[in-house]
Amino acid sequence: MSIYSILNTLALNQFMTQAIIYHNPSCSKSRGAITLLEQHGIDFESIRYLENPPNYEQLMQVIDAGVSIKELIRTQEHEWKQLDIDLEQASTQDIIQAIISHPKIMQRPIIMYAGQAMIARPPEKLLELL
Repeated sequence: MSIYSILNTLALNQFMTQAIIYHNPSCSKSRGAITLLEQHGIDFESIRYLENPPNYEQLMQVIDAGVSIKELIRTQEHEWKQLDIDLEQASTQDIIQAIISHPKIMQRPIIMYAGQAMIARPPEKLLELL
């Protein structure tokens, strides 16, 4: 068993009852997702990823829980275009490093709950996890 598998298992156990949301308070979709979590009485940890970017292990947890690396990228974001990375040819490690260095290119909101992850766009999509 790899170290990433072990870390992933530990992380999944950590948020089985608590949701994690990678949140940008300026984003209406992100605010809508938080409202839905609150309305459904789901305990959650809000991570303001622009202020506290996820690390490699956290991003691998998101990927392992169901969000593809390509889904994580806001391809229309100016910063992404400036990086001039070919999404089809780049390695997972290269894309993760780009997200760590430029968190603004990460899609939002990302919800992790009960061992699964998704991008809640529109916010009502997160109801599939609840």
